[in-house]
Amino acid sequence: MLLRGMNKPVLYSAVLAVNVGVALSAVAQTQPAETSQAARSLEEIVVTATKRSERLSDVPVSISVLGADSLADQQAVRLQDYFTQVPGLQVSPAASGRLSIAMRGITTGGSNNPTVGITIDDVPVGSSSSLTYAGLSAADIDPSTLERVEALRGPQGTLYGAASLGGLLRYVTKRPQLNEFSGRMQVDGSAVDHGDNGYGVRGSANLPLVDDKLAATVSGFFRHDPGVVDNVGLGASDVDSADVWGLRASTLWQASDAVSLRVSATYQSTDGDGAASVLSSRPDRLTNGFTQDRVAGSGRYDRTAQQYDATLNIALGWADLTAITGYGISKFDEGTDVSATFGRLTGLVTGRDDLGTIAFIHTETKKFSQEVRLASPTGQKLEWLVGLFYTDEDSDASYNMYASDLVSGARGVPILLDAFPSTFKEGAVFGSLTYHFTDKFDIQLGGRGSKNKQHYNEVIGGPLYDPPSLVDAASQDDSFTYLFSPRFHFSPSSMLYGRLSTGYRPGGPNPGAGFGTPTSYGADTTVSYELGFKSDFFARMLSLDASIYYIDWQDVQLQQRDPVTEFVYYTNAGGARSKGADITLQATPLDGMQVAATFSYNDAELTQPTNGGIFGLPGDRLPYSAKTSATLSVDQDFPLGSYTGFVGGTVTYLGKRSGDFAPSEDVTRTQMPSFTTLDLRGGIHLSDWTLSVFARNITNERAILGAATETAAGGTGRYLLNVMRPRTIGLSVTREF
Repeated sequence: MLLRGMNKPVLYSAVLAVNVGVALSAVAQTQPAETSQAARSLEEIVVTATKRSERLSDVPVSISVLGADSLADQQAVRLQDYFTQVPGLQVSPAASGRLSIAMRGITTGGSNNPTVGITIDDVPVGSSSSLTYAGLSAADIDPSTLERVEALRGPQGTLYGAASLGGLLRYVTKRPQLNEFSGRMQVDGSAVDHGDNGYGVRGSANLPLVDDKLAATVSGFFRHDPGVVDNVGLGASDVDSADVWGLRASTLWQASDAVSLRVSATYQSTDGDGAASVLSSRPDRLTNGFTQDRVAGSGRYDRTAQQYDATLNIALGWADLTAITGYGISKFDEGTDVSATFGRLTGLVTGRDDLGTIAFIHTETKKFSQEVRLASPTGQKLEWLVGLFYTDEDSDASYNMYASDLVSGARGVPILLDAFPSTFKEGAVFGSLTYHFTDKFDIQLGGRGSKNKQHYNEVIGGPLYDPPSLVDAASQDDSFTYLFSPRFHFSPSSMLYGRLSTGYRPGGPNPGAGFGTPTSYGADTTVSYELGFKSDFFARMLSLDASIYYIDWQDVQLQQRDPVTEFVYYTNAGGARSKGADITLQATPLDGMQVAATFSYNDAELTQPTNGGIFGLPGDRLPYSAKTSATLSVDQDFPLGSYTGFVGGTVTYLGKRSGDFAPSEDVTRTQMPSFTTLDLRGGIHLSDWTLSVFARNITNERAILGAATETAAGGTGRYLLNVMRPRTIGLSVTREF
């Protein structure tokens, strides 16, 4: 089943990589462990993606791991700055700081339910419902609070439940160390071509409080993200700048050798001055430079994320008990110019054609989650894990439109007042068994059963709805996801695995209920077939991680728009599939040199036609999925007197992509061209100090990351483009203590 329909060059390449890897692994066992080789060994990475601590090279999942300090040093502080380093990861920025993410092409764009789950220290963050714009509200955490970012490709429904339809993004924070005082301070500044100047400061400290018993970590940051977009109508420059700041504190109490409790609090806020999108007459390039012509008073946004969590670990001897309690508040407010789409309604209500229309979007989700699990000790012939999970989400959302003055932006009479609070509750039981038949061969089985209930209440008022229109809808469904994964170790450093896994995304009540559209929409599911190979060679001077996959996606959820009322609703329409390969290579070929290369091939397309308010035919590519992408990164350390200098560079290629599905057969779907970028860096380590310079997008590529058609009655022929930040050159000073 895995190989059926797989692109032959991809299949042959993957099989060749496995065969060559096995041969190299055998050769590597005969190589002498010379001192110079040992000094050049790659760092051993331990991850907790399977809810156990394991070496990355032993985990039967396709995973990429990014170190947070390295991201901060390169000024890659936003997901859209570093997503290309992760094979198969897609990030599509929209106006006003919103992000949509996907993995291995599993997305239909729009603001559907998210297809990638996001956790912070295993606590799920954000809403699970499309009724709260969750698909455009991916958490984007500054690296100052993190230890690493783990990206798990493919469905992760068994251990992580709803929304991990295509993959999972795990933010792992710095854990307090009991008997070690340490800290890090960093100050940086940058200049952007055609734009504003950026700057930032971030710091963290580990504080041992009671020997062997109590420790804490504290961290904080502030950064000014420079703007590059000018609003020519208002004569304003760099309107897309933003101020971002955050704080985190975590305390670890080691009550005994067997009992520990970690309590943490995280807060991050983004204050954006304006929308980052530019207007163009073409979807594939800038025709008017970095400019827009938005109504005064629109574009500003505020986004806050809070998380409070506690993790209790108890070693019982026969098993380890873990209880994770989380509570989060995510909030987003935006004023967006919708004059092109809804200006006719403003004219109808006011009788004037010289006014703009601004929609004020508000969403706030309060989310409680609780997970309790028991895991057997590792190293046994039969290893097992069982757990319970519960989440309760309470969301408040609204979409209110007002007439506005074109010059001052002053808010006028209301055009539409739409409030739609909702609730989401889910309970699940999950577990896995791993049986080691021999020291080299084992099989893992897993399953998760879950049930959710949702309720949606909507009140639509304003001049066009008198009396107000009331909608009350509810839904419930259940699911079962499963996992089957055999694993064979050729040697302690070489492993081949297979993985059959499923993912699930809940349906829900429909915002279009009561207006002639379905009252609810159903769940969609993915089944993934994956074959992977991981190995280290030559005393860990070379590592290879390669996988091929085929994902079958059924009952695909699609966002539709009623052509008469312009109201958004959801349906299940057609099917899709995604097939491809991911490869990651890391090497230390010379003293002080590190090389990393990634390659991804992804062929994601519809297999059944869509219906209703969007247009798609079998063979059409899924939105924002590039068929090929690749990166090559080289870093070299060298002696510089009594100090150490370093230089490095990264070349990134991302293939062409298609935008959201067109609203009808008569509308041309947007297409975004491929691009290649070059980043350079260098500096010097001076004992505890590091001075570095960096240049991102040094060739000044005008890379388009997101494109949407600006809809209006009769069409406007204009596109909204979100473009990669132009050439950015900066300086960073870091002190570690």
